[in-house]
Amino acid sequence: MMGKNQSANIAEIWLWHKRLGHPSFGYIRRLFPSLFANYKLSDFICETCAMAKSHRAIFPLSSNKVASPFSLVHSDVWGPSPVFIANGMKWFVTFVDDCTRMTWVYLLKHKSDVCIVFRLFYQMILLSLTGLFRWYVQIMEVNTSRES
Repeated sequence: MMGKNQSANIAEIWLWHKRLGHPSFGYIRRLFPSLFANYKLSDFICETCAMAKSHRAIFPLSSNKVASPFSLVHSDVWGPSPVFIANGMKWFVTFVDDCTRMTWVYLLKHKSDVCIVFRLFYQMILLSLTGLFRWYVQIMEVNTSRES
């Protein structure tokens, strides 16, 4: 059973981890060695840090840039996440407008939800933005690389 002091130490370690912008727990241990007296670094795993360290293949750089918003939209799907995310979300899809670099990220429970989310994204563009600016998606570029 965990004592009151140990529980307080765990809470304080997490508090400092979040306050300092999610540094490694090894760094926090150097700052506050007394907090880690009864713990190993492997006792602390941060979902946010794991997600932030995820890597994916990038789109090749291009010197061409479209002149109007939504003429070209880039998309990529990432997952499944190695870390459990609240609400059962394991995947995400991004949509990036080539002209403005505006980015939308949607969390997904299943990879097969991409089609549904794309339809929602496209409707959002049609209903929200094209009424004001008359812009439509002309080209959709999708990253088709298979990452392991």
